Amino acid sequence: MRGKWENIAGLDYRGKIVDVELNLATDKKEKVDWVNVRLLFVRGQCEGDKPSVDKKDWAVFLTSDMTMEAAKILKVYAMRWGIEVYFKFATQHLGFLKEQTETFASHIASIYMAAIRYLMLVQAKLEHAESRVCDVRNYLNKQLETVDFAKHLWGLFQTIISSTLEGVREQIGSAVDIAMSAIEESIQGFFVQVLQLDTFTMQLEAKDCAELDD
Repeated sequence: MRGKWENIAGLDYRGKIVDVELNLATDKKEKVDWVNVRLLFVRGQCEGDKPSVDKKDWAVFLTSDMTMEAAKILKVYAMRWGIEVYFKFATQHLGFLKEQTETFASHIASIYMAAIRYLMLVQAKLEHAESRVCDVRNYLNKQLETVDFAKHLWGLFQTIISSTLEGVREQIGSAVDIAMSAIEESIQGFFVQVLQLDTFTMQLEAKDCAELDD
């Protein structure tokens, strides 16, 4: 390839296209199965004070479309890379195929649920253009961690309050159960509102969505 590299229009790369025949037979005893493929060898450009491109700074791409130009091959690969990034993100953070059941239906549902979670993060990102999808996820995680901590903290307070009221049950009788029930109801209402599952919040969200559709 020495001296054969050519500039790729519109991109900061140099490349060389080579059309070859590839034998798809995997065993010497099999009948040869020749197919035409196009190989694109690509290397980066020199940057700054760097005198030359490193010997390892190159890649090769293969396509069966013999009419595809170098720039098109790289653009198609870039689209594929986006899919790989999504797959990694969904696997690590969105519960992709992490359901406990192993039925075909559960796998299909998992794929759709992961996509829905991702789209919700993208929508949140669009509302905060300066953020990335991972930033939105981290922000939501912190919010949920705070709520989870508050829930555990309430469990501790609940034990303390219950023990204190039990100590005066002989003096106030059934009022202990009434007081504990009222406190529990108030706390549960707080968590419902924090998670935006209360009727009032959901009605406001439905109204906002209707206005956007109009």
